[in-house]
Amino acid sequence: MMGRASSSVVRRLLESALVVAACAGCSAVLGIEGYPGASTVEPVDSGAASGKHEVPSAPAGCDTTLEPRDAPACVADGFGVFVDAARGSDQGPGTRASPLKTISAAIAKRDTATRVYVCEGSYPEAVRLDRAVSVYGGFACGTWRYASKATRIAPRDVATALTIVGVPDAVVIADLSLEAPAGMPGRVSSIAVVVRGAPNVTFGRCALTAGAAAPGADGNIGLSGVSNRPPYGGSPTASTPGAVTTCTCSAGGITVGGGGGTQMGAGAGGAPLRGGLAPYDGAGGVGATSCNAGEPNGDGNHGAYAPDAPHASHITTLGTLTPDGWSPAPGIRGAGGAPGQGGGGGGGMLQPGAGGGCGGCGGSGGEPGGGGGASVGLLAVDATVVLVDTRIAAADGGNGGNGGNGAHGGAGREGGPGGVAASGLGCSGGDGGKGGGGGGGGGGAGGVAAAVLHAGGKPAFVRTSFMHGKAGLRGQGWVQSNAGVDGAAGDLVEAPR
Repeated sequence: MMGRASSSVVRRLLESALVVAACAGCSAVLGIEGYPGASTVEPVDSGAASGKHEVPSAPAGCDTTLEPRDAPACVADGFGVFVDAARGSDQGPGTRASPLKTISAAIAKRDTATRVYVCEGSYPEAVRLDRAVSVYGGFACGTWRYASKATRIAPRDVATALTIVGVPDAVVIADLSLEAPAGMPGRVSSIAVVVRGAPNVTFGRCALTAGAAAPGADGNIGLSGVSNRPPYGGSPTASTPGAVTTCTCSAGGITVGGGGGTQMGAGAGGAPLRGGLAPYDGAGGVGATSCNAGEPNGDGNHGAYAPDAPHASHITTLGTLTPDGWSPAPGIRGAGGAPGQGGGGGGGMLQPGAGGGCGGCGGSGGEPGGGGGASVGLLAVDATVVLVDTRIAAADGGNGGNGGNGAHGGAGREGGPGGVAASGLGCSGGDGGKGGGGGGGGGGAGGVAAAVLHAGGKPAFVRTSFMHGKAGLRGQGWVQSNAGVDGAAGDLVEAPR
């Protein structure tokens, strides 16, 4: 039977092998005290690799195989840029005596070292790395001795504290607390760290903390359709029939009131055809026929109603990956209602007939519910990431927004009165048919609550803890069939492509 000491050695060997296997092909692994073979190799500046910048030589006594906390000679001017939120200035040189104020300013110094040393305090900024720069926190301000001091990167109004994108060389992030603010309307997700397209990133002794996500917005109801033309069909003169009236609708489509007939002539039918039955088929009135006789007669027929639009279909995905993060899936907008058929033009008798009225405009579809925000500690996409002695925490995902109802279709326009000055010597145009109602909008997806959301391979972990909240609930559609999908929750959640 294996003793405690032997068992401990085997465990350490296995954990070290896990890191090495996960980081196969990497040029650097954060040093893990007591683990065989673990070391830190200084990352190579991508600019230097292309000949644009020269990486400075290590100062005397600096052992670059050790972490800066174990190699104080490496924490020197010329081999790193220094940052102090309380006493620094971004107009300074970034030395120990005259540090910069922000980490972003230090990273922007592309003509200097690829190490950034950050002392205790809170840094209310969103940090972005697009080249090989390693960032080390935990130093005491002024003395620049490593003391495991609390160093927080906590932006107030940006969803992500740290973004690493497209860095081909080694990056080490150590002794930092990376905190994303809670989601809010217009920025519903909270993602502490995003790593995308980077094959060699290591976090050591860090805390990655996401805030609670915000719910998706509810969709508004649709709007009633509006026509660009007056409400009545064309009125005739003593010698001219009522004109054709064409109306364009705000929710889309056109509807046409038929023109009146000439003296003793037939009126034109209304459009578009909607398949109605007389006297609601939009047919033009018969010429030289009594306006009040049974069908068919001289009056133009009323237009047929347009059917209501179908409700939106339901969504099937939680969201999509974006270049810098995650976009939760909204519901689908309801379709707009179609215009009703225009009324037929009145037939001519002793005087010309009147024009038919346009059909009513369709109501617009209900707006979709927004997707619930995600709460994610680490979003890793097409990246090789190793986390050592790190805590990753996510809060609750946001609920999806509810879909809005479609608007009712508008009433049809009235046909013009028969004859000049409603004399009855010519027949009236038909009223337009009612427009179709808009379809109801679909509900949004519930939000993700994941310590790690990943695509293209899982990160590797050594002595790393996880915590996550509840998944967001799906948004309700205007009808049960177009509700959203419930969110997902877990320590490791695979993101859809």
